[in-house]
Amino acid sequence: SVIPRRIAFINEKGGSAKTTLVENLAAYLARSRGRRVLAIDMDPQGQLGKVFGLDVRRTGRSAIDLLLDSLLDDASLDVPGPRPGTSMADPASGLPVTTTRIPNLDLVVANKALALFPAWDGGDGDATERLARTLHAFEAVDDYDFVLFDAPPSFGPLTLNVLRAADELVVPVPLTFLALDGCLVLLENVAKG
Repeated sequence: SVIPRRIAFINEKGGSAKTTLVENLAAYLARSRGRRVLAIDMDPQGQLGKVFGLDVRRTGRSAIDLLLDSLLDDASLDVPGPRPGTSMADPASGLPVTTTRIPNLDLVVANKALALFPAWDGGDGDATERLARTLHAFEAVDDYDFVLFDAPPSFGPLTLNVLRAADELVVPVPLTFLALDGCLVLLENVAKG
């Protein structure tokens, strides 16, 4: 199988249209281009799931599982079935995905539990590589043509995880002085590495 393109949408400033871009690009690629798309919401606000009409508080598994599963060994992973009213595209894959109404588009939702991520220290090395390690471990990720990440509007452990898991970066920037200045700082941080 072909390795999917992994594209992160990042900006430290809220209201920069990150989520809207991820939503529209994911829908376009899946619906109009027939591509298999996995959209991963890494923002604890869970807006990406909400724009796709999902109740992010009622999903069985979420993005936090992508970060915590890397702390566990394979033998201890117990992948539960979906809760009533939710579904997993492929429970056998282990990915915490929820299907959307759009064919070919799956979503890993986020919710407030994701905000607690920095509190978990598993002593497993670099905590900013957990998302990349977990996605690498799931062969089902390679069934997608695109993996799109919606990062939180802050530069911290969650955003660093997204940066390390992605191969490409999109920084949507409103054309204001402060937004452009913030973009410069973000790009300098990315360049450092």
